[in-house]
Parts: sequence; C-alpha cells; structure tokens
Amino acid sequence: MINNYISGYVLLVTSLVAFSFGLIVWLRNKKSGINILFGLMSFCVFIWSIGLYSNLLYFLNNKPMSLLSNRLSNFSSVFIIIFWLHFILKVLNEAKSKKVILILGYVAVSLVALLTLFTDLGIKQVSRKMGFENYATAGTLYPLHLIIFSLLFCYGIFRLIANFKTSVSLRRNQIRYILLGSLIGFPIGGTTYFLVFNIPIYPFGLYLTWLYIPVLSYAILKYRLMDLQVILSRAIAVSLLGIGAVVFNIAMTVLLRPFIGDIASNSVSLLIVGFLIFGTPLRNKTLFLTNSIILKRKYEYQQTLKDAARAVTTMLDLDELLNYIIESIRKSLKTDKIVLLMNSESGLFKIRCGFGIDKDVISRYQVRDGVIDWMRNKKTVFIKEEQEMGLSLEQFSRLYKDMGNIGAELAVPLFYKGELEGVLTLDHKFNQEPYVQSDLDLLETLAYQAAIAIKNAQLYEEAIRDSLTGIFHHKYFQMRLKEEFQRSLRYGRPLSLLMIDIDYFKNINDQYGHQMGDEILKIISAHLKQFLRKADVVARYGGEEFAIILTETNIDSAVHVAERIRKSIENYNFITDNLLEIAARNKVALQEIHIAVSIGLSSFEGKDVSVTPEQFISQADSALYKAKNNGRNRVEVFVA
Repeated sequence: MINNYISGYVLLVTSLVAFSFGLIVWLRNKKSGINILFGLMSFCVFIWSIGLYSNLLYFLNNKPMSLLSNRLSNFSSVFIIIFWLHFILKVLNEAKSKKVILILGYVAVSLVALLTLFTDLGIKQVSRKMGFENYATAGTLYPLHLIIFSLLFCYGIFRLIANFKTSVSLRRNQIRYILLGSLIGFPIGGTTYFLVFNIPIYPFGLYLTWLYIPVLSYAILKYRLMDLQVILSRAIAVSLLGIGAVVFNIAMTVLLRPFIGDIASNSVSLLIVGFLIFGTPLRNKTLFLTNSIILKRKYEYQQTLKDAARAVTTMLDLDELLNYIIESIRKSLKTDKIVLLMNSESGLFKIRCGFGIDKDVISRYQVRDGVIDWMRNKKTVFIKEEQEMGLSLEQFSRLYKDMGNIGAELAVPLFYKGELEGVLTLDHKFNQEPYVQSDLDLLETLAYQAAIAIKNAQLYEEAIRDSLTGIFHHKYFQMRLKEEFQRSLRYGRPLSLLMIDIDYFKNINDQYGHQMGDEILKIISAHLKQFLRKADVVARYGGEEFAIILTETNIDSAVHVAERIRKSIENYNFITDNLLEIAARNKVALQEIHIAVSIGLSSFEGKDVSVTPEQFISQADSALYKAKNNGRNRVEVFVA
C-alpha cells in the first residue's frame, strides 16, 4: 500500500509539472510548431500520470476502473513518443524531409493506442506486484506497443546525435539539452514496462520521469547551456524539495484523512507545501545548501571578477582601463574578437577599442539603432543566434543590420544610471564552443563594474583635458611637469620640453572664421599624439600654443622629434571633410591651407638643482620667441 501512496503523489507532481511547463511553452509562442508539439507531448504526459495517479490512489478496490485508468495511461504513453519524435524533427528542421516516417509513425501509434484502450490485447488485467495494487499486466499485442515505442525513440536519438555532431554554438546547446532530457526521461520511464511483463524490476520511472520536462522546456525557451555543476546543484535542490514535499504530503494526508476525508486532506496538504516552497525562504536556503556542497571549487571567473573589481576602481587613465577590460575578457573567455562601442555626442556608437578587429573597421564603423535600440529597451544581453531562432529573416536583418562586420555574436550593454553608455560585442570563442550561462553572468557583472569605472575615468579625463582639442590642459601640464622635473632630479635622467606655436594662426581665423580655426587646432592636436610615446605628455598651453614633455629624452633626441613634428605639419594636407563642411556652411571659399609651426626647445640633464620648473618653461619660451624672430617654421634650442 505504501508504494501506491508514494508513487501516486509523485505522479500527481509529474502531472502538474507536465501541464504547467507544456502550457508555459505553448503560450510563449502559440504559432510555433515546436511549441505546439511540446504542448501536446506534455499534455499526454499529464494524462499518463493522472491515469496512474487515479489508479494507485482512488481505484484500489475497483478493478474495472483500475483497468480502464491503466489503459488510458498506456494509450497516452504511446502518443507521447510520436509527439516527441515529431517535436525532435521539427527542432532539427527535418519534419518535411522525414514526412513518410512521421506518417507511418502516427498510423502505427494510433492503431496500437486504440487496441490498448478498447481491447484486452494491450492490457489484459491488473494485479498486485512488488507492493503495488492493481499494476497492469501485458496482453498479447503489448510487445508491439513496446517495439514501436523503442524504434521511434531510437530513431529520434539517432537524429539528435547526428545533428549534434555538425551543429555549433547555441544550436548545439539546444540539441544537447533535448538529448540530455530525452535520455533522462524515456529510459527511466521505460522501467515501468518491466512489471507489466512480470519482470521483477522496480518501476523507478514512476518517480523520476518528470525530470525531462523542465529540461526540454529550457531547451525551447533559452538554449543557453549552464554549467553541469550548476545543473547538478539545482537538480539536487529541486529533488530534495520534491521528496520533502511528497513525504510531508503523505504525512499530512494520513493525519488529516480521518477528520476531513481524502480530497480535502490532500488539498490542504498541497496548499501548505506550496506556501512552504514559494512563500518562505526554504527554497533559497535549500539551493544555497546544495551550492555550498557541490560548488566547492571556485570558478576561474570568480577570480577574474575579483581582479577586475580591484583594478577598475584604481584606474583613471581611460585607455588603460579599456584595454584592461578587453584583455581580461579575452583571456577569460578566449574569444576571437572583442569590440567596445561607446556612445558619442552625436548619439552614434563608435568603436573605442577592440581586439582582433581591422583598423579600417575601427575608423569607420558606427551604429545608432537596431541592436542598440533593442538593448535600450530590453536592458539585457543580445545573443545573435537566439534572435535568429525567434525572428523571421526580415525581422532579424532589420534588427542585426551590419553588426556582423564587427563579429557581434554576443552584445553586452553597459548602463550607467539607466543610460546606455557603451556596448561590448564578442565573436565566437577560439574553440567554437558556445557561451554558457556562467559566461553571460561574468560578462554582465563585468559590464556593470566597467560602466561605472569608465564613467569615472571619463569624468577624470574631462577634468584634466582641454574641451576643444581633447589633449591635456594647462593646469595638468604644470602638474605633470613638476612631477617629471622632480623625477629627473632624483634619478639624474634627461628631460626635454617643446613649446610649439602655430605660425600666422590669426590670419586663418580672420580669413576662414573661428570655427575653421578650432577645427585646425583639433587636427594638429591629434597629429601631435602620433609622434609621442605613452610616457610623454602633450598639452594645450593656451590659444594656438602647445607644450610637449619628453621624458627620458636628451637634447639630441628632442631636436630630432621636434624636426619630425615641424616637417610633418608643414607637409600635412589640412583639407578634411570636416573643414569642407564648415566652409560650405559658412559659405567660405576654401583654398589650399598651408600651416607651419615654430618650436622652442629646452633640455635638462637632471643635475642642476638650481633650475626650477618655471625656469625650464621660460627657457623653452625664449627658444620659441627666437624661432619666431628668425623667420618662423623652424626649431630653436635654448642655449644658456
């Protein structure tokens, strides 16, 4: 009798799980053939489990009704397998090419189902077996039921394995989950057949068949592969809750039955179980317990997050910060290509830095809508293959646009105070393995940390940089010069300073307007950066004057750098698209623009302690005035 009670209540749970998940998947997309077939299969599992539940608990003393409920369960079980196969072939896009097999399968299943339900050729009687009251006994044609079931199952598994070998990324994940769920559910469920043939093997399928329903649901709705340790931990947590619920339900029902009857006692017990699981911390505490036991080993990702959190809070140099973020992700996820798009003043998202991306793409790629708008609305990770599966070709093309140019298989939004400030895109991994859920968790956490750190670095950059040219401003230059001057004195290392002034810049403003002059200042500022090392400092000293600190540079090397800068600007073509646009807007005839600079240079060997930073600047200024007085477009060196 105890077997009847335990199995009956577990089957009740199975029926509720099957019905709930089938309904959820069907409602998710009512027009999808995949979702419809899964819903039908889940409904058949619901009928199968309800039939056995009724047989084991309510028809103990009613042989005819017990026989009918057994036949109803077997009737639905044979439809489970054909709906499952049809579902498999639909997922694999093979339903049309395997149409003949499906038709034969439906005909064979329908014939066996009708014989099972209306004759004793399938189930001929019920009897007591291994502690179960009224367990089914096979009729003459029941082996045909088993043969058809086995053939359809084996064919479905064969098609899954064949497609799994040739699939990649999330498609491979989806097939992996369906394969896993099917290999869990059907073989375990198959243990219920042994007693039907009077083979004394315990029918574990009565307790565990329900497990495959959530796995297949996940395969349809998410496709993302989770860590096997995480799956195991959660499965054990769910199993513990399920076992506890069954034991509690049985105990409460036994206690309350004498007072309020079977149905009422069972209903009260289920309400209490539902409250304990969903209305108290019991569920979270159970999951925490299983995680602490199973997930003993720390993930490499956890260390990455710790290192990243420590690093990004201390980095104020934006380029250094962005390169660190890109490199951390590349090493952790081993991806082929990473791109960081940042929002610009125009609203366009442009490439700020990346790995594995062509320079031509970096300079010209920009995006405004499509995936950007999708992430603004959804506020979550964009996965290309998920969207391809869920959208029509036209819808997907309109959404994805040209994101393929930067290898955007995955896009992670960087939000700061609710505003989308950046997007991190990743291509495939080196080994073509898909991104698993723990990868997405890592990326989302890093994105949150990175967004805050990037904004802080941007605010710092704004505080130390000239708003027009983007290079350092006068105040920062003074601070850095004092630091480098003290370092030069301390270690006796050379230090050089260039003061640069644009020749006849007033004429440009007078002839073309100040907008044109501002644009030329921007061009020259960007141009100067090309001649400098990371340790050097270029700043706007004031107006059209620039200053460059050359660390660890003696006078000869400094003269060489200065001459390279002077010649490069003299030969540079200043007719850019921006200048042409400004000229057209101001209705100014833009002629060929020749620009030259005068450069004054002072150098310090780190030995004369009587020289101060202020004097050092004055020396470079004196050399600059000398260059101006000697005809401009030249380099002059301060001589004491």
